[in-house]
Amino acid sequence: IVTIKLALMGVLLSALIGIPLGIYAAVKQYSLWDTIPSILAFLIAAIPSFVLGMLFLFIFALRLNWLPSYGIDTFKHYIMPALAISIPPAAMNLRFTKSSMLESVRQDYVRTARAKGAPEKTVIWKHALKNALLPVITNIGLSLGSLIAGAVVAEKLFSIPGIGSLIVDRITYKDEPVIIAGTILIAACFTVVMLVVDLIYAYIDPRIRAKYARTKE
Repeated sequence: IVTIKLALMGVLLSALIGIPLGIYAAVKQYSLWDTIPSILAFLIAAIPSFVLGMLFLFIFALRLNWLPSYGIDTFKHYIMPALAISIPPAAMNLRFTKSSMLESVRQDYVRTARAKGAPEKTVIWKHALKNALLPVITNIGLSLGSLIAGAVVAEKLFSIPGIGSLIVDRITYKDEPVIIAGTILIAACFTVVMLVVDLIYAYIDPRIRAKYARTKE
């Protein structure tokens, strides 16, 4: 449960950071508001989570003493590990959102909405964003599955008793039943996440629902 909570917080933060920045970068294409976030996203996506985690520990726990450095007793204990695992996926969300939005705003239905005099905010948020979110949702789903499996780095760094740290500890003692059970649990979580992504796809895109209805007939 601790691992899933940490992964959910990480993927939520990555979406809250990456998607709005990606939309804004697409709207302000070729400006500084596009160039700077795009360069930062390119650089940050290559930084491992454990490096960010150690940086956060040094700054916020050791230097500033704002946040606790280990444990899961309160909400404050989740802030640094969640940020550490969320920033690389946030950079990917920014890049996916930007490219999808740039493709979406060039579609005929967006040009039609603008020709009808719809406000630019309505065009962006109601017409362009809805279809642009499809590949972003896929990336978020994959990120959540990866964070569940890869949270071991944050768990070991911040001394969090989660599934990942348990599996690593059991590997040391060659405890095969626990290792197998933990691996199966992570795989099951990943499968459930991808199923939820498919359901969200069908909810957002009517074409998928129509295709499913035809196959049932």
